[in-house]
Amino acid sequence: MKIDQKEFNRKAQHIIDTVVKPQVEHYENVKTQGLIRKHNEKLKNDPWPKKLRRWWKFQRWILMCKILFIYETNIFRKHKK
Repeated sequence: MKIDQKEFNRKAQHIIDTVVKPQVEHYENVKTQGLIRKHNEKLKNDPWPKKLRRWWKFQRWILMCKILFIYETNIFRKHKK
């Protein structure tokens, strides 16, 4: 009995597309949601000084991004003239 390789590959690809990929995607989504949930619980239980430091760090980062944006736009304006 001879197996048609093209037909076998087509059926195997169909099984992969309809069965394996959805299961893997579902597993990855569930795993990601679980990690996010655990991380949020951990952040929620942090003491307030740690949350405050994190907030200040985030505010400094935003300020730095604004300053860099203003600086870069001024440099580009000078070069365009």
